[in-house]
Amino acid sequence: MITWAENQLIMAEARFRTGDSTGGAGNVNAVRTAMGLPTLAAPTFVDVMTEKYIALFQNIETWSDYKRTCIPTVVPNGTAPEVLGRLPYGSAERNANANVPLPSAYPTGTTGSSPVRNWDDPNRC
Repeated sequence: MITWAENQLIMAEARFRTGDSTGGAGNVNAVRTAMGLPTLAAPTFVDVMTEKYIALFQNIETWSDYKRTCIPTVVPNGTAPEVLGRLPYGSAERNANANVPLPSAYPTGTTGSSPVRNWDDPNRC
């Protein structure tokens, strides 16, 4: 299911990425107005992605946006070296699914019972 706000913010991101910042500003400000927030005079791409993060908070899609853009800045908790780039494999999945890669196949620098990065992650935030 996709919400109106998510649709508007996807369009805003696409417009900013294609150079239509005026159109993107309209989409961002439509969402802000609907939420009772003041409009932004000159929103940036960071503003778009931050609004999208807020609108989709606790939705798995925000994680994909974060991995693509590294926006907003997220700081790992405690002594963790980085924000996880993938969901860890559970022990039941590892026992039942022969396709779960062995730790020896994980990318260089990855440790633990599951890889912390996907092989195709575009960024390491």
